[in-house]
Amino acid sequence: MRTLLAALAVAAVTAIAPANAQGQNSRFCAEYGGGVSNCGFSTIQQCRATIAGFNRGTCFLNPQYPGDQRRHR
Repeated sequence: MRTLLAALAVAAVTAIAPANAQGQNSRFCAEYGGGVSNCGFSTIQQCRATIAGFNRGTCFLNPQYPGDQRRHR
C-alpha cells in the first residue's frame, strides 16, 4: 500500500510540475529511484523529510545550483 501511495505521489508531482520549473535550481535534490528526482529543496531537512515519506531515496547537493551570485568585495 505504501509503495502504491508513493508511486502515486511521485506521479502527481511529476505530472503537475513543468519540465523547467524554477524550483529545480534549489540547493538540494532528492533522488527517489527509477530516475525520478526533484531539485526543489532549499534545505537538507526538507529533502530528508520528503524522502522519509517514500521510505527510500537520497539527498544530495544540486550540481546545477547557481549558488550565491552576489559579488564579494
